[in-house]
Amino acid sequence: MTQQNEAPRTSIIMPVYGTEATVVRAIESVRSQSVADFELIIVNDCSPDNARAVILEHLDSCKDDRIRFIENDTNLTLPGARNAGIREARGEWLAFLDSDDAYRPNFLERMHEATSADVDIVVCAHTVVGPDAKPKRDRLKGEAGIYSGSEAQELLLIDRLSQYAWDKIFRRSAIEGAEFPIINRLEDAAYAVKVFGMARNVRVIEDALHLYTVNEKSITWSSVPPMSESVKFLDYLREVLRSQRSPRDIEPGLSICLINTYVNAGHAALRLLKDDDQALYMKDVRKKLGFKPIVRTVPVRPTLAIAAMLMKSAPRVYGWLYALYARKQYGVV
Repeated sequence: MTQQNEAPRTSIIMPVYGTEATVVRAIESVRSQSVADFELIIVNDCSPDNARAVILEHLDSCKDDRIRFIENDTNLTLPGARNAGIREARGEWLAFLDSDDAYRPNFLERMHEATSADVDIVVCAHTVVGPDAKPKRDRLKGEAGIYSGSEAQELLLIDRLSQYAWDKIFRRSAIEGAEFPIINRLEDAAYAVKVFGMARNVRVIEDALHLYTVNEKSITWSSVPPMSESVKFLDYLREVLRSQRSPRDIEPGLSICLINTYVNAGHAALRLLKDDDQALYMKDVRKKLGFKPIVRTVPVRPTLAIAAMLMKSAPRVYGWLYALYARKQYGVV
């Protein structure tokens, strides 16, 4: 076990907001790791429920000096809370865990086994857990293997690698200075695109080491991203890519990412908005789904291009089909 004054191998950052029912499970999934060399930084982002008291009571009972509890004076939202944790981190590696999710006991062990001297990011598969707390399926986006940072970034842009922050570990020295942009619901993808472009190599493994819980009260499942946030996200990506890649290497990845972003926004609107609100939002989505980026998407992601065309031309039909898909894959209605 790491001595209190020694830098741990891994800093795990866990923001907390509105998760009093699940946060202890998340903490215990970290404490139960087969590898003991870590620090857990819990960031209370002004949680409106009883999470603070639940956490403090649990920490008092377990008395684990690998855990630090910090509190934000104001609500910084998920990306801001993660950034607060990054600034406190002392580990060689960074990991991020949402407080309604959990790790399998061998998460750190297997992730670190997959590292090498020139691998700066490791990505694992995850298990989807439905709202009924039952595991539904294991999911790995893309194929296992080792990719250069540039190759992995391109796969990320075309949605062939996971964009999440919580199924990865990051070598801190390789991504020094990188923080999550304050972008509603899209901060994970924005951060991933930037740090993949900073990494020497990225390794993807098939092991499902993270338990992703579908929480219908979470921001992901209970809100529609403002259109301005999608625009902000795509502008951020253009800025990052222009600083890391030559102009001819930015397409078709950026076009595919644009299509994927607005299709996902449409998913949320079709599921959560009603009547005039839905019609107004979908009018904007359909306008953003331009024919030129759809055509660029066809050779690389034909299924996504078909989805975009159907959403653009027949959003009600698309909404009905997506509702069936979401119920089967995630257990949500």
